[in-house]
Amino acid sequence: MLYYFYGEDTYRARQAIDNLALEHKARVRWLDQVDFEERTPGELLGRGSRGLFGQELLVIRDVADMSVSLQGDIIAALECGSALCVLWDRTRPDKRSDTYKKLQEKGRAFDLPQPRAAMGWLMAQAEQYGGSIDEAAAQMMVERLGVDSWRLITELEKIMVTHEHVTVDYVATAVPKAPAAEMFAMLEALTRGDLGRAVESVEILLGGGAGEFYILSMLAYQFRTLLAIRRGIDQGQGQAEISGAGGLKPYSVQKNYSHARRFSESYLRHGLTRILATDFSIRQGKVDQRTGLMMLVLSLAKRGN
Repeated sequence: MLYYFYGEDTYRARQAIDNLALEHKARVRWLDQVDFEERTPGELLGRGSRGLFGQELLVIRDVADMSVSLQGDIIAALECGSALCVLWDRTRPDKRSDTYKKLQEKGRAFDLPQPRAAMGWLMAQAEQYGGSIDEAAAQMMVERLGVDSWRLITELEKIMVTHEHVTVDYVATAVPKAPAAEMFAMLEALTRGDLGRAVESVEILLGGGAGEFYILSMLAYQFRTLLAIRRGIDQGQGQAEISGAGGLKPYSVQKNYSHARRFSESYLRHGLTRILATDFSIRQGKVDQRTGLMMLVLSLAKRGN
């Protein structure tokens, strides 16, 4: 039995995998690209999913990052065998690919929720823990942490250890504003060419106490990371190869991979050059900090559109 899970909400996807394992009374066995470097798909998958300790649920992660030929061999081995298997892409796949077209009828998307849906989910989770969270408190958590379910549930669990009922006043003091989350919001806006939202992100960061040079350093770091990942994608590398070649932590590659796919290498190179030039101009006194930063964001948004 074959399933195909994909999307950036890895928390809900992981829950679905655990539920599937429970339903079939199976032990989960994780497989990645490195496993197929030593053994062929036929050897790993052809015997089915009966292991030494009973039924297994095979989960093959990040199939979209593998070579086209390996993807085809994996699907062929699964179609010929009797394995209970989930192919799990932890980003959104290219819907034009042959692999996606073959698997779409077995597919289940796990997209990151909209902010309103994330708020409702948080409130439901609080009830499952035997407590509650005010709607305003849930909204503030989403605003400060973003919609990533792992971050939200981790913070909620920490709070509810000592507070059964979570209020907005408590969240305001206990949950720090996350510059990284707002930086991703800025990148999303730049992807769309949405100047208004990008400027709003800058103002939120500045209002939260971040200085112009700090924002420039964060932008430079993000663009360097995205550029390294984008180059790896264009060279056909998987996430593990990108991590090794670019000297990046695996978590950083996983977190930024979907963002890197939305930008071209030329845009990222141009953006990084503009960021460094802006930093230099400000330090040379050619432009004041606020004006230089806003001019940079305007330039990046126009080029991203």
